[in-house]
Amino acid sequence: RHGDAGVVQMLLDVGAAVNASAGEGCTALHCAAERGHRAVVQLLLDARAAINVADDMGGTALHEAVYWGHTKVVQLLLDAGADINSADVQGRTCLYDAAYDGHSEAMQLLLASPQLVTESMSGAAGTAAEQGHAELAVMVLTALLSRDLGAAAIELAGQQSLAAEVLRQCQAIEDAVRQQEARWPA
Repeated sequence: RHGDAGVVQMLLDVGAAVNASAGEGCTALHCAAERGHRAVVQLLLDARAAINVADDMGGTALHEAVYWGHTKVVQLLLDAGADINSADVQGRTCLYDAAYDGHSEAMQLLLASPQLVTESMSGAAGTAAEQGHAELAVMVLTALLSRDLGAAAIELAGQQSLAAEVLRQCQAIEDAVRQQEARWPA
């Protein structure tokens, strides 16, 4: 809870169950990730903590780190093989959390992962735009375009579908910006 790596190491040394869960299904890894305690996260991973265990709401340690914007922990979890595409019980992915909360550094890390499925990207662009994070929406759309249009296997029909989706997302961004501007007196 307090990020004391020495205490965590001592508990592990005396046989504490690394994957034990507390209230709401949270493990020590969830708690450490939520609080941004990188050293504790590393200790738990070294002790073979289950990296993709979901709590009662379906959130993983990666969800927690992204949600709270702890980019060093996000990178650590990604490097250790965290499932970047897992969704919680409401269907929210880590990319959604970054888009919703405006965590641009976490967003960059997630978008750089080759494991990220393209299907989650367009929804994240819309979410970012709806939350007033236009720069994140553009970041996601740029990544979407570079992934899909750069892939040699995409057929013309797929490109047309992608182009239609990009246009729809750009319109959503413009609409969100207009709504924000309308709320601010001139």
